[in-house]
Amino acid sequence: MAQACAELSSAVSNTEAAGPIPYRPAERWFARGLAKYDQAASECQAGASSQDATAMQRAATDFSEGNADVARADKTIKALSGA
Repeated sequence: MAQACAELSSAVSNTEAAGPIPYRPAERWFARGLAKYDQAASECQAGASSQDATAMQRAATDFSEGNADVARADKTIKALSGA
């Protein structure tokens, strides 16, 4: 589990390094989602290494919130194309 959490953290860093989405309303939600994923990865790594169920639950909540924010970014982008 700790390895998967570390991979999530790495994926967040790689995505952030790619630069912002060029449409500010979508970028706002996407950046917020990435921040939640990063927070989830940290909580997950801590929870996995210490076998702390509360930290793992916080990680799951943060991950869920990140998913919602990324979905908002996706919806914003799709609205541009009329999809």
